[in-house]
Amino acid sequence: MALIVGIDPGTGRSSDSGFAIIDPERRVIHYTARFGSKAKMPHMLYQELCVLLKRHIQVATDMHDPNTIFACETFVMRGKGGETLQRLIGAYMSHVPVGHHFYEVFNTTVKRLVSGHGAGDKDDVAIGIAAWLKGAATPDQDSLDKVEELRHLKAFDELDAIAIAIACHEQLKAEALLVSWKSETKTKVDMGGARRRRHGRATGLVNNNVKSTIPRRHSRLK
Repeated sequence: MALIVGIDPGTGRSSDSGFAIIDPERRVIHYTARFGSKAKMPHMLYQELCVLLKRHIQVATDMHDPNTIFACETFVMRGKGGETLQRLIGAYMSHVPVGHHFYEVFNTTVKRLVSGHGAGDKDDVAIGIAAWLKGAATPDQDSLDKVEELRHLKAFDELDAIAIAIACHEQLKAEALLVSWKSETKTKVDMGGARRRRHGRATGLVNNNVKSTIPRRHSRLK
């Protein structure tokens, strides 16, 4: 799995934009940053934000991983806030290097996959990130210390960016398993084994709770 860059778009006076780079296979946090003044954020020109974002993206491209994936959080917001969010996401997307994939991950999906439930608060997310890091074969102590430091400093923008990257990884991994499962299922059915078809579907092979939401470039992960 390639490096994943998580982006938490800040759209109001109470939040900055967060940025994080993780190695999901080794479960290591390589880099975190936040940009945008909380007092000035709503009035900052998008060009200024894009310059700051481009500076951090350069850190990711300097790691020379051509398969780096970019993931940005999105959520349903009405009115001017929603318009601001979509403009920010569009601006961020335009600065992703050509050839790299960019995904949008819903905020409830991030909380569900990282903290265990869709209504998790900031502390729950931080605890979930630490638990995910500890799941590595050899947990990286520097990454664990980084999470604890960010939590102590209440740097939730950067923690959210880490969580977004983790959620993107887990969702893509689940989708890959689903594709593999469907491929194996189709092969078994096509081979005419002992399984019988009922209403055009293979008996015992359909899970009604699983829906195919195969992500494509510039797609939203639900």
